[in-house]
Amino acid sequence: MYVVNAADLQAVTPGNIMLKYADDIYLVIPACNINSRQREISNIEAWSRVNNLTLNQSKSAEIVFTEETSRTATAATSRNRA
Repeated sequence: MYVVNAADLQAVTPGNIMLKYADDIYLVIPACNINSRQREISNIEAWSRVNNLTLNQSKSAEIVFTEETSRTATAATSRNRA
C-alpha cells in the first residue's frame, strides 16, 4: 500500500533518482548534483507531512560511494607520507 501512496513522490532535481521499496525510500544523488541534497531532503519531508507521515532521520543514513582507484591512490599517498 505504501508504494501506491508514494507513487507521487519524485526527485526534484534532474539526474537524481528516487527508488522505493516496501516502506523505504532510497535517494541516489550523483556527484554532479551534490548541492541538491538539502533540497531533496526538504522535498521528502514536505511530502511526508502532506501524507501524514514522518521522516525518521535517526534511521536515515548517508552513504558516499567512490571509485576503487581513488581509494587506492589515497592509501598509497598516505603510505608515502609516513
